[in-house]
Amino acid sequence: MEDMKAISKTGYGLLQFLKAVIQYCEILREVKPMQERVKKLEQELSDEVAMVDGMKDQVKLTQDELTNYSTQYQTLIDEKQILQEMLEQGERRLFTSDRLMIGLKSQLEKWSSDLNKLEVDKSKVVGNCLLSASFLSYAGPFSFNFRKSIVYDDWYLDILAKEIPINTPFKIQNFLLTDDSDIILWTREGLPNDDFSQQNAILTLYSMHFPLCIDPQQQALEWIKSMEEKNDVKVTNFGDTNFLEYLEGAIECGRPIVFEDIDDYVDLIIENVLVKNIIEHEDGHQFVMVGNRQVTFNVNFRLYLVTKMSNPHLSSVIFSKASVINFTMIHSGLEQKLLTISVSMERPDVEEELDGLASEIVAKRQLLREQEIFILHELSTTMGNILDNIDLITTLETSNAKYVDICQHLHDVARMMENNDRMRSQYRDIASYGACIFLAMSDMAKVNQIYQYSLGTFINLFRQALKTAPEEVTFETKVAIIKNNLLRNTYNWCSIGIFQRDQLLFTFGIVLKLSVQRGDLHQRQIDFLFGGSSMNTNQTDDDRRYDGWDEPVAQLKFMTVNGMADAQRLMKEFPEKFSTLVANIEMQCDLWEEWCYSDAPEDLSVPLMPHLNNFEKLMVLRCFRRDRLYRAIHKFVISELGEEFVAPIVLNYREIYARTSSSIPVIFVVGPGTNPTEDIVRFSTTPEQVRMISLGEGQETTAWKMLEECAENGQWLLYENAHNLPKFMRHVEQHFHQAWDADENFRLWITMSESDAFPPGLLEKSVKIVTEIPKGLKYNLKSTISRIEFETLEAFDHPALKPLIFVLTFFHGVMQERRKYGKIGWNIPYEFNDTDFSISLQILCLYLTKALTSRQSRISWDILKCLIGDVVYGGRVFDEYDNRVVSCYMNEYFGNFLFDTFQPFHFADDFNVHYTFPISATKQQFVGDWDGDEEIGASRERIIEDIASDILGKLPRQYDIEKVKKAYQINITATGVVLIQELELFNTLICHIKDHLILLKQVTIHISLP
Repeated sequence: MEDMKAISKTGYGLLQFLKAVIQYCEILREVKPMQERVKKLEQELSDEVAMVDGMKDQVKLTQDELTNYSTQYQTLIDEKQILQEMLEQGERRLFTSDRLMIGLKSQLEKWSSDLNKLEVDKSKVVGNCLLSASFLSYAGPFSFNFRKSIVYDDWYLDILAKEIPINTPFKIQNFLLTDDSDIILWTREGLPNDDFSQQNAILTLYSMHFPLCIDPQQQALEWIKSMEEKNDVKVTNFGDTNFLEYLEGAIECGRPIVFEDIDDYVDLIIENVLVKNIIEHEDGHQFVMVGNRQVTFNVNFRLYLVTKMSNPHLSSVIFSKASVINFTMIHSGLEQKLLTISVSMERPDVEEELDGLASEIVAKRQLLREQEIFILHELSTTMGNILDNIDLITTLETSNAKYVDICQHLHDVARMMENNDRMRSQYRDIASYGACIFLAMSDMAKVNQIYQYSLGTFINLFRQALKTAPEEVTFETKVAIIKNNLLRNTYNWCSIGIFQRDQLLFTFGIVLKLSVQRGDLHQRQIDFLFGGSSMNTNQTDDDRRYDGWDEPVAQLKFMTVNGMADAQRLMKEFPEKFSTLVANIEMQCDLWEEWCYSDAPEDLSVPLMPHLNNFEKLMVLRCFRRDRLYRAIHKFVISELGEEFVAPIVLNYREIYARTSSSIPVIFVVGPGTNPTEDIVRFSTTPEQVRMISLGEGQETTAWKMLEECAENGQWLLYENAHNLPKFMRHVEQHFHQAWDADENFRLWITMSESDAFPPGLLEKSVKIVTEIPKGLKYNLKSTISRIEFETLEAFDHPALKPLIFVLTFFHGVMQERRKYGKIGWNIPYEFNDTDFSISLQILCLYLTKALTSRQSRISWDILKCLIGDVVYGGRVFDEYDNRVVSCYMNEYFGNFLFDTFQPFHFADDFNVHYTFPISATKQQFVGDWDGDEEIGASRERIIEDIASDILGKLPRQYDIEKVKKAYQINITATGVVLIQELELFNTLICHIKDHLILLKQVTIHISLP
């Protein structure tokens, strides 16, 4: 190349070109296949790359699908896990739900029932609340029957009539109490187990005002004390000088306080407390003004006012600001109490079992309630799904198991209670009998304030009757003996403290109570006997006719106008027995007239009506012969109870003393012609043992000092005329009410006249004795002879002594007996008493002793007649004609004829005597309004209005003076002038009476308007 370069540049260039071409060709020869191969390979590569790219896309797609599938798979796995967990949870919840349902199955029915009841109550809440609020506001003061009438017969029916929703049937206890656990607890605390007492407990606890309990039998007081014992209750009274301190302490500490023995006085310092006049300060503290002091008020404070008086005369302030509640016991409550006493004495094991079962029921029901509340609380407060709370389910299962066990136990206890009740029911007849007797005793307080008898006294008599019954007889015989003992014990205890005028009413009341309880009588029959016709009988036309009567009044001479009205009412109200009464009278008028005019129709059968029982005969007798009603009732009581229960009790001071103690005084209610002072002194061991004081103004300090000295020394103290110082006797009552140390030989004797102001608590606590002249000559003689100390007369040997003592006793009885016949007996009533007899007896003994000493064989009757007739008995008589009567009896009884074998002891009387006394006795005791125009139970205003109408109907017309002058041609003489003046005065009087009667009727009409 170098040569070519040297030779030719062109050739060199060409050569280089050729060389390059050759090299190129050579290289090309080598490279081209390679290029082709490379190209092929590249093509293949490109194809492969394209294929790889396709594969990559496919892989990516596959990866995407895989990822998607993986996601789906994971989702499915998650879903499976969730489903698995849900399955396990469902299975677990199904299991726990089964456990829960099984566990709560026992309460499902109860809760369903409660829910339905709540739904019903919700829809009827307006009527329920309305009636309950009315009950709490107004029903408290009323008796059980009247309360039942106004609540269930008036208000309830009125609500139904106005279509106000209310539960049907409705019962106060069911709405105001959640269950009967409260009732069982109240019963254990001493509350009688009857509807009336349960209502009273509701009123006491749920009224807005503090209660004023009318509690004659002290049952409310005992229940309140037992109920509030756990709260440290304080019992006091307004006679306690520290009562204000106790009240303030109770208000501040939130303790209950009871004011017992409320009478006519309540200190108005408690007015702000009664009305809950609370003052709230800015700091939130509450105060109440007690007098001039601000006392911190605790919301737990409770105030109770309790009175023994059945009709307290308190100020209107107290009645308006306290909730008055009538706690007077009714028959069912008293029967339950006496049944408990009977069983506890006769079968103490049965009563102990009952007490245990009752305690167990209260405790178990409390547990049951607690378990139910716990279960409901757990169910309502659990968070999340209750089926996932295993611990809660376990707890509920345990609690429910306890609930079921308690329910089963209560069921067993209830069955045991039924068996126990069956055993106790054997003594229910005794309890019912005793309840009737005590209610008859309690009713006597409505007749006279002094007839106050405590339930505690009667329970002692009841226990005594149970104790004295023999054990070796059959059960039926024992029951009869217990009942007879109880009746006799009660009669002996009460009759010495009841005036003779009321003793038949007392025994008749017992008979009526027992007859109604047995179902032999209906109250309507009793109402008829005491009330008679309510028809308007003011007209007196002889030809007036009554419905159903064919004969006018004038043709039935033996019947009065009121008698006809009574007979008509008897026929209409009691058609099952008296539907033929009118027809019988009209058909056999002569027979009825003969029966009606007989001396003692009560001893004869009612004409043409032999099917009537004894009480129905009384009803007929009321229509025809009211004058014989007293005797008929006397006979009726004897037929039912026996003659011993109408005979006066002769006082036996040893028996009276046995009833007393140093803490039980004796009260003598002194009647006309009696004075027990001499008998008390005679009964004492020595006259020095008895200290006495006649109470009067200014004697309080001396009397109280004597009381303290006698109580300390064991002497007897006699308060005479205690009715003169009623406030002082209240102080004495408080002293006896408290526990005090007195010598066991101390006795307090009290004499008093009838008084409404005497403390009823002292009357209840005491042995009451009414001293009066015995009714009837037989019992008068028996009473007088029983007081003669024949041992002291043994020293007198005169043979005429005993006959003269009998004659003197007879004469004394006659002098006293004539008093009851009014003007027929004496022109002026005289109070011949035992002192007159004692003085006459002393005169007789002294005279006969002197005659025996001087060997005087003849008795100077003139001396005895003068000393006894003119001085002792005649000294009380200041009417000339009454002096004649005394002299006549002295001449009739005292003389030598006294020692003849036959001579008549009598005192003259006639038909009027035997007619007048039964009529007056019947009026006083049994038929208050003799005209019988109002029914028993009529309001006072209705009675007044009826009486006013009756008098208006009977008022004569005014005289026409001019007609009188013309008719009688009265000349202007002195006699004529006087007659005209008297007629004008008569007209003025009639006009005056008429105007006042019309005004009285208008007043009573306005009072009686609702």
